[in-house]
Amino acid sequence: HFCCTRVMQDMIQCIGGIGVILTLFGQLYLKYVSKAQSSEVLSSVLTKLLELMEALINGSPFYMRDMMHMEGFPILGHLIKRADAKNIHPEMVGAIEKMLIGMLDRGDTKIPY
Repeated sequence: HFCCTRVMQDMIQCIGGIGVILTLFGQLYLKYVSKAQSSEVLSSVLTKLLELMEALINGSPFYMRDMMHMEGFPILGHLIKRADAKNIHPEMVGAIEKMLIGMLDRGDTKIPY
């Protein structure tokens, strides 16, 4: 498989799309956050992954369809519900809020809940 692009969104799609980001988020969560091995660096990385997911989902309907097709929202919700409240930072909540606001602004009729 060969993929050549200069656009970041396309590069992410070349390596597996939003599923790669969701998998990375899940692996970091399961390995560190769920075992109370949180740190500011880990929280920062998880926040950046959420912000990247938000930018991709709100930047392209393709990524939204991809996320819905793989049932990524219930997976993400499950991980967040299992997190200890001390590991949820305002920036993470902000990224999730932006994701939902973007979906509402576009008028998506199949908003996952």
